[in-house]
Amino acid sequence: CVNNIVSLSCLCPVGWTGIFCENNINECTSVLACHPNATCINTIGSYRCICPIWLTGLNCYTTVDLCASSPCQNDGICIYDYGGILTCRCQSGFTGVYCEINIDDCQKQNCYNNGTCIDQTNSFLCLCSSGYTGLRCETIITQCLSLPCLNGGTCRDSYVNTSATYICICPPSYTGTQCEQMINPCAEYPCGYGTCTMNTTKMPLYACQCNGGYTGRNCDMPIDQCSSLPCGSHGTCTNLVTNYSCCCAPGYTGLRCTNIIDYCSTVPCSIEGLQQCVSIAADSFTCICKPGYTGSYCEIDINECLSQPCLNGGNCIDLVNSYECYCPSVYSGSNCGRVQEQCTGIECFNDGICIRNETKFMCSCTSGYHGDNCELIINYCQSQPCQNGGICSNTNLGPQCTCPNGITGLFCETMIDQCESQTCQHNGTCRSLINQYVCLCPDGFLGEHCETERNECEPVNPCLNSGRCLNNLNNFSCICMPGFTGFYCEIQIDQCQSNPCLNGGICRTLVNGYKCDCLLGYNGTTCSSIINYCLSSPCLHNGLCISLLNGYRCVCLDDYIGLNCENKSNECLSNPCLNNGTCVDQIWNYECQCLPGYTGSNCHLLIDSCS
Repeated sequence: CVNNIVSLSCLCPVGWTGIFCENNINECTSVLACHPNATCINTIGSYRCICPIWLTGLNCYTTVDLCASSPCQNDGICIYDYGGILTCRCQSGFTGVYCEINIDDCQKQNCYNNGTCIDQTNSFLCLCSSGYTGLRCETIITQCLSLPCLNGGTCRDSYVNTSATYICICPPSYTGTQCEQMINPCAEYPCGYGTCTMNTTKMPLYACQCNGGYTGRNCDMPIDQCSSLPCGSHGTCTNLVTNYSCCCAPGYTGLRCTNIIDYCSTVPCSIEGLQQCVSIAADSFTCICKPGYTGSYCEIDINECLSQPCLNGGNCIDLVNSYECYCPSVYSGSNCGRVQEQCTGIECFNDGICIRNETKFMCSCTSGYHGDNCELIINYCQSQPCQNGGICSNTNLGPQCTCPNGITGLFCETMIDQCESQTCQHNGTCRSLINQYVCLCPDGFLGEHCETERNECEPVNPCLNSGRCLNNLNNFSCICMPGFTGFYCEIQIDQCQSNPCLNGGICRTLVNGYKCDCLLGYNGTTCSSIINYCLSSPCLHNGLCISLLNGYRCVCLDDYIGLNCENKSNECLSNPCLNNGTCVDQIWNYECQCLPGYTGSNCHLLIDSCS
């Protein structure tokens, strides 16, 4: 509000008028507010233009190139008349708003003589029945009469470029113009661990003969040799490449640990005193002795005379499981406990003399005789006093024992310790037997004296996948081939675990390596390189090439258009000049020469002569 002394006046803000600024100015009444084809909306103090799709900008005077997105398919030419209508000029053989429809040329064309019509781009192809040719199979030919198709191929007469010819439809296992080339499905090595053989009679066209230890259609599945539990309950099974190995529990042996080890086969018990040898599965045996014998090996004859059973100074002779008393002359009885009263009625034979010994009379026999009346010849060997297989000889002085090798003593009762003169190597334990010894070897050694180290790598290599076995003391280790790991080299290393493939590439594990399947636009061992589709310079007429992920795009210069800037642009084709204005084509532009009464870049403004 402005005070003018005698009056006041209002200075209105933009968009308002009136004495008191009470009227909103309608900016849409101005001719130049919005483009004639735009809609003007009056707002408080201003206005807003709603543009059609082919115009933009504050007042909608900037044209939008609707062809920039290349909406026309199949090499169709985009034409835009800057009036809101986009038109695609289609190449021959295509139709539709965006040239997206391939015209079926077979709908208006007929193939004669039962020929089959195949639609192509802006043309058609007739596959003729046998004996016919021509563009529409209208001509009788004899191309198939010579049977040109080999290996069971089916011949179909055809017509190409005005010349009669034929087409061979080949069986699955053949290819080529005349089916003359056999398809070799084995060339791509489909059988992983096996031999590929071609099969021409049925699908698939190959068969795999698997190597030992593998199965499956492509021989890529290792066979579990231990699945049938071949080692039973007395062994542990280990998988090998083409077989298995059983590690037997103590007391068992054999390929499948089914045989119980007979520890009695080496005759560890004393033969003389043995009643029965019992083999125990837990790496041992037990000797059951005859009556009168004892000891771990039944090698000790129990001396029944130790309890002094003979009385009155009787002489005790030890027998097997018994004893015999030789009594003084005046005593008798099994224990010399009976006193001989007198010699009356006692007849001593063999020069024996009847004598009284203290309170008893008895016959004193000459050497070599015995009995109450000296009637018996003494057989000192009858009681088998010689132990451990000793041979007894009867003499006047008593039994004389000839001992076998390894045994000594008056009655061959002592076993010679065979281990005194023998040494078991590598901490082996020596066990003395009759006239022999045996060395009990620690794990990892064998031989008579435990002198030989066991080779853990033989007879079957325990390392899988061609791993090399190193023999160690009571153990072994495997040196694996590249690409494998594990104690037995049984684990194939996953080369894709480190995610080597970049830019979305898919990793496939190979033996001792990997392969990356790259997405569109990338290549290289790890998909690290972006493919430059512009290397071949596809953009013509100095067009600027921009490489994309799945192709390229040309930015055209010098008034050229097209996918490769191959066509010269004519901006006047869309008739942009209105009201019968004349269009003059320019580089990337045009100029409208308007008729009298019109003006504007498109002759769209009517000149107000009254203004």
